[in-house]
Amino acid sequence: MKLPLLSGRQVVKTLERLGFAEIHRKGSHVKMKHEDGRMIVFPFHDESIVSH
Repeated sequence: MKLPLLSGRQVVKTLERLGFAEIHRKGSHVKMKHEDGRMIVFPFHDESIVSH
């Protein structure tokens, strides 16, 4: 099964709905943390770079 390509903006919105909050952004990476302690870092790229 192939996973869908998501823009950085879509990933942020999805993680926020799941209870994560953005705590840091530097360059092209975003760090988000959940209140239960889980943390995720992912690349945030412009939507125009994503090709379908």
